[in-house]
Amino acid sequence: MGKDPQDLPGLDPFRCSRRNFIIMGHRAVSDGSIFLNDLCGASGRWDGLARALSSGLFLSHDMRRDTSIHLLLLGPPDPPKVISIDGARVKYLNPDERASAALMRKNLRTKLGEDAGTTLRTSPGIHLTRGGLETILDRIDGPVFLLHESGEDLTDCMVNGGIGEGPWNFFLSDDMEFTDKELSLLRSRASGVLSVSPLSLHTYQAMILVHNALDRFG
Repeated sequence: MGKDPQDLPGLDPFRCSRRNFIIMGHRAVSDGSIFLNDLCGASGRWDGLARALSSGLFLSHDMRRDTSIHLLLLGPPDPPKVISIDGARVKYLNPDERASAALMRKNLRTKLGEDAGTTLRTSPGIHLTRGGLETILDRIDGPVFLLHESGEDLTDCMVNGGIGEGPWNFFLSDDMEFTDKELSLLRSRASGVLSVSPLSLHTYQAMILVHNALDRFG
């Protein structure tokens, strides 16, 4: 086990990938009680989080090994908590939404301490961290970008060299808008507000378009 890259000492799940997507799950169930037969309702829109997880990490026949997804869980009964999935190291993850949610449920059954910033590796490539948005912002490395349809066009920004060479941290919300408090905190730390479409898209759709822009111009 000592040579397993999953067990590298000091590995920080917020600083191990070039592309990072941080998704706010405002109602998402935050422990192992995710109800697989009702991801949309009783589980607090875990259907959208599972879809974003699959869209963000899977290629046709491979994984995006330069990408991590961080799901900030704010719903009951144990918020705030972040589950981080590292595309270079994760195992047992499948693109099917139900299977993805089942793997997250299994990892969320691990008891996590109450001290902010506490991080546990719960399975290969998956970590749990106690904390909310401010904890994430304090841990990440590289520029912070808020994704919103009112922002600067991402492709134009990249062509003009406006987002640097990474690592990048893209913040998105679920089906709910960012709260005023979240927006205020993000804007105080953000390097910019970026848009992938003038229309309001689903989270997973926006992530795909970000990946496409980075694949082409990054």
